[in-house]
Amino acid sequence: MINTYRITVMLLVYLLLSMLFASAPVTAEMISIPIYKYTGNSFNEFSNTTNPPYTNISGSFEVSTPLGNNLMSRDISPIITRWSFTDGQNSFSEDWGARIILFDVSTSSTGDIIAPWDIQIFMNLSTTEYVILESFHSSVNRDASLLANGYAEVDDNGGKWSIAYRTIVTSSLPEPSSLLLFGTGLTGLLGFGRKFRG
Repeated sequence: MINTYRITVMLLVYLLLSMLFASAPVTAEMISIPIYKYTGNSFNEFSNTTNPPYTNISGSFEVSTPLGNNLMSRDISPIITRWSFTDGQNSFSEDWGARIILFDVSTSSTGDIIAPWDIQIFMNLSTTEYVILESFHSSVNRDASLLANGYAEVDDNGGKWSIAYRTIVTSSLPEPSSLLLFGTGLTGLLGFGRKFRG
């Protein structure tokens, strides 16, 4: 003869254990995403453009992982997740249809961006006009916004890079296996109750 008391106790223990695992607290994790910001010096040379509205090149980019140390003219475009630059008049970003032609940077032993860098972004503003935003620091330091019929630039005076961080919070939900364990325990208990009522 089946010992119903023992079975009831076992089912209750099973149910309590399954509830314990299933009710594991939701954990939150804070992740810091590095943002590399660029501030160029004021344009001092113009052709068919004026200052203002063309002032200087500034902008920023984010990467999926922090830049490594001691990089030398490394193409980092595969790990860039977000980017935006402006020359004071036009905005250049993926949202506006711009695309990266070159995104090579160098870093110091601490991961800061240092010379040389070469960043070129291309945008098709119309069927006949193209804008290229260049920000590079090599044998000739130059920031330039190049248009089909003119340009604004600053020579021999490269800008500065800085790093900021954007924090996001991610949450971890209970594992599906824990929820399954809870569900099977509850189902077993309900089935056992029906058997007693029958």
